[in-house]
Amino acid sequence: MIADNTTCDLVSGPVCEVAPEPKQFDNAAPMEFLLLESRDAFPAGAASAAALRLIGRALVEAKAHVTVLLPKPGEPSVGILNPPHIGSYEGMRFEFTCGTAIRSPHFFKRRCDAARGFVVLWLRLIQKRIACGRKGLCVYLYGEAPSLCLPVLLLAKVLRFPVIVELCEWQPAFPSANRFSNCYHRIRVRLADGVLAISEDLERRAVALLPAARKQNVLLHSILMDANELSAEGSEAESIEGPYVLWCGSVGGYFESITWLIRCCALVARRVEGLKLVVVGPITDSLRQRLLGEITAVGLPENQVIAKGYVSRRELLALYSGALALLAPLDSSDRSRARFPWKIGEYLATGRPVITNGVGEISRYFTDGENALVARPDDEEDFASKIEFVAKNRALADRIGAAGRELALRHFHYATFGERLLQFVNRRIVP
Repeated sequence: MIADNTTCDLVSGPVCEVAPEPKQFDNAAPMEFLLLESRDAFPAGAASAAALRLIGRALVEAKAHVTVLLPKPGEPSVGILNPPHIGSYEGMRFEFTCGTAIRSPHFFKRRCDAARGFVVLWLRLIQKRIACGRKGLCVYLYGEAPSLCLPVLLLAKVLRFPVIVELCEWQPAFPSANRFSNCYHRIRVRLADGVLAISEDLERRAVALLPAARKQNVLLHSILMDANELSAEGSEAESIEGPYVLWCGSVGGYFESITWLIRCCALVARRVEGLKLVVVGPITDSLRQRLLGEITAVGLPENQVIAKGYVSRRELLALYSGALALLAPLDSSDRSRARFPWKIGEYLATGRPVITNGVGEISRYFTDGENALVARPDDEEDFASKIEFVAKNRALADRIGAAGRELALRHFHYATFGERLLQFVNRRIVP
């Protein structure tokens, strides 16, 4: 049977405190950054929350003021962990502008909360524009939902405050993309004053879309991670019997990647006795049943794939530390070529070997057998051979993992990002 553990507490550390009323900053004060997201929670949450924590901390350490604004709560299993709707975390202020951090189970109430949240969000933007002036404020659109981005981008044109957008995936390459979504994501880039691109592929796309006067306003940046958090908290071993490899992410968003990994692990199961695949991330009952069907189809025993669901941050780091390898499969599609999964930085920081595919940004940073194990794209047998290698060569796998951690410390540690972003905004966005 697929194991079930849906506890969610993805952030451990300082308890959030209710923040005092925001103070007004004059034009000589440090720059004020407003980080906007609409589909996740904060500070506890999923991938977006993890990214916002690191971006916000980098800016705070670079002496900027940071406020995270969320117009509505995240999913119930995440939002329930954030009972204060306004507070502070690691030097950042945050506010659920809908007035609650808990997602209502009632459809009508959720719509009312969202409507209130977006209206209050727009009022906060107006207040900050008046308080900070044009050159003292920068809005960072991490979220990409049309209901969040379009009104903010249009409001920015009217009130003349700068907006930068994050590009961490190329949405038109998604299987669910349609004419409307393709048009919207191009408009989102064209209306922005600047773009932060997670890959060279996305950088090229952004430059092609931006008007001539703003083509230089693109900053290529890497994934981020906090090596100190992982080394401090990742020591408690998780009690999973036998050797295992681990994948972490949104099960619904990357279900095809998980089924591909199941097929790879079915190949390895004939060569490595007792090897398990652990899947960590949000999973519904219907997805759990689909996953069970995929496991049965390849002939694996049900207990060789463990779907953990949400886990605590501490448990996640313990699971990372106990794994033979951490998996980041990437296929040869346009979507994968544009991506550079943030999770890879977190994987590397644990010192465990990472197994991935030679797609997109991977080739810029990694050498197979030195600081990661890099399989050919779409080659199940090659990926399976990498898993077999780490299972049968533990000492060498440990050395590869240590080299990967060193690479992460040089290139991905969050502390270097804040100053780069401030310089980019000051020189390119609000000269």
